[in-house]
Amino acid sequence: MLLSKDESKYFFSNYFPLLFYAAVYEGLMPQTSVLPDMIDTPMEVKIKARNVLYGDKEVLNDFKKDNKHSLTKENLAFVNNVQSGILADFVVLKQTKKFAVLQDADNGKFYHVHNIMERFSEMLTYLPAFIMTAIFNFNGKIICDGLINGSNMQLGKNIEQRITDEYNECKRNKTVEEVIK
Repeated sequence: MLLSKDESKYFFSNYFPLLFYAAVYEGLMPQTSVLPDMIDTPMEVKIKARNVLYGDKEVLNDFKKDNKHSLTKENLAFVNNVQSGILADFVVLKQTKKFAVLQDADNGKFYHVHNIMERFSEMLTYLPAFIMTAIFNFNGKIICDGLINGSNMQLGKNIEQRITDEYNECKRNKTVEEVIK
């Protein structure tokens, strides 16, 4: 299930300032840049800025300090959710009507992940697919930030079957993550 228009608007109005802050912080954008510049910034810069958010947790702490007088409780909660999110390599196993099934390639955990504006099945050439992205809690569910590093690595049928079997076992055991703890 995709986010509603209101949820998408709220997401972008909170996430772009974080990306912008990280891009300027890391020198990916000039100090003289303004927030609207982030919208037209190439995807590669947005991905690098996102990687800074997750690679250096102090960036988000600095963002909170620098904006403490203008952040609402809701804005602060959003930043905290991003801060507790996960940037990792995932296998996108499948896309359902309600969510996508992602498996963390390092620890094997499965997540039911919601998309913002476009489904994984529309963004990727084939599923299952190996990607790098960030996921975090948003409005009681896990979402993907929409910034995806894909790979040309297609998973073989045996690997796909093994991951599907693991996912089905996790569903039976009710260990698929619906929110990040």
